Amino acid sequence: MVMAGANTRARTELPDAPRPQVQAEPAEETAERRRKVFHQRFYSGRATRITLGLELGAWVADMAYTCRNLASRHGSEDWLPTNTCAQTVALTAGFHAAGEGVAYLLHRLGHHKLEQIPRWYLTGGNVAGAAFTSANAWHPSHAYPMN
Repeated sequence: MVMAGANTRARTELPDAPRPQVQAEPAEETAERRRKVFHQRFYSGRATRITLGLELGAWVADMAYTCRNLASRHGSEDWLPTNTCAQTVALTAGFHAAGEGVAYLLHRLGHHKLEQIPRWYLTGGNVAGAAFTSANAWHPSHAYPMN
């Protein structure tokens, strides 16, 4: 019986085992750790700013060509249901606002690489529109074809 009692004590206490040390982190250390956590902001990246600059530049070029075309005597808009420069600018501004809304939604959902797609799509559309307008704009030489 004495042997059984000694055996039970040896099972519950281990003299060589390390004791767990529970230390509470100071509040300053926790706040510092929170600051170190990377938080990606919507307009913080260099690529995002470059893409927005390209989008704005392409939009301005497209609207300049389109408004010049609409101001001419035989000018017309082929891709949008508008008749004046103001209508075209307002409609495309709405497209760009909706594109930024989709990009922000993708950002909030955590799809940071996919949030660039609406911007590149709108940039491509504006470049195509500017190229089409400059290639197909009415010019006085078009009225008198040379034989």
